[in-house]
Order: sequence, then C-alpha cells, then structure tokens
Amino acid sequence: MDIEALLAQWRASEAKLYPMILVSPHQYETNLSLVRAMTDDLAGVTSVDDLVGEYERRADRLAASADRLEVAAPSPVVGPLLIDAAFLKRYLELPAEHQQAEAARRIAQAGDGPGWVTLAEAGDDGPSAATGFQRIEMRVPDGLGMHTYIDIDATTFLPLYGIEILQLEPTTGEHLDTNARPERQQFTDREQWLAAIAAVKEPVES
Repeated sequence: MDIEALLAQWRASEAKLYPMILVSPHQYETNLSLVRAMTDDLAGVTSVDDLVGEYERRADRLAASADRLEVAAPSPVVGPLLIDAAFLKRYLELPAEHQQAEAARRIAQAGDGPGWVTLAEAGDDGPSAATGFQRIEMRVPDGLGMHTYIDIDATTFLPLYGIEILQLEPTTGEHLDTNARPERQQFTDREQWLAAIAAVKEPVES
C-alpha cells in the first residue's frame, strides 16, 4: 500500500469521525477511547513501513482494543473510521520516513544550537483549533524532543492541549527509547499550554 494514498484516506476518515459528536456525544466518547487505545497499542511501531504493515491487521487491532476497554465493537461503518484515525495519530507521532531527509536537513541547518527545530507539523494550533494539530520539535544539539498536540477531552468535549517529552536521535530526529512511555502533560486552558511549551524551551543554564 502507498503511504500517500493511505494518508489521504486516514485524513478523510478522521474528518468524518469527529463531527459525530453532534449526533451522539456518548458514542463519541467511546469512539475517542477506542482511537486512543489503538494509538497506544501502536506505540511500538517506529517506522512508516511497519505502520503500513500493521494496517493489514487493522481489524484485529480494533477488536483487541474493544475487548480491552470492554465496549461493544463499533458498527461496520464507524469501525474503519476509528482505525484510520488511530493510524493517522500514530503516523503523526513519528518523524515519518519520507520526512527524514527533510528533518535531517533542518537539523543540519540549525547547526550546533542552542535552539529548537520543527521536524514535523500538521493542522492548526490557533485559538479556534479544536483537534487534529500535531507538532514535533527537537532541541539542538541534545535531541530533547517535544510533541505538542490538540485533542478532544472525552468528558467535556472541549479542546485538550497536550505536550509529550521525547528523546530523539540528535542528527536524524528518529525516536529513541521506544519502549518507554513519554512524559505527558495535558491542559484544558490554551494559555497554560502555551506557557508550558515556553517553559520547556527556556534556555538550559550552564
């Protein structure tokens, strides 16, 4: 399967999924939990090729997540949308293989630092953004990574702002310590989120 074609499909599915909150908020909460569970299950997938390979077993991934959460399997219409949304979220967590050359170029251009370089970004992080934003940045030269995102709070259905601290390979931006859970902070207030991002980026005192 071609990753560009899959990405177009995954994005189209995600766009169809999230407006369902207007129809059934309770079912939307379940759907969101399933997407997050599947994304977490894909944490060990660290390359685009492996992610595409796992897509062949997508139905098993969905069934396993539904069993673990002890919820009913979604309908044949909704199930594929949940799968695609989860695979898109995991893809956006990766400095994708087709982005590696660009990431390496940006890192090289940044030199020895100090400073931060953006490796990957998708979506809008403006004041009106509700979901779908993802950005991965890296501090030069030590490889400290920061994944910032906007999701939906499963309880309030309002924007949920997140930060994950990662360890990246300083010259390529590839993820290291893939077996470790990233340090995560979440906020319901956008300004607090922005302040936390700024705090992470504060220069390290020598």
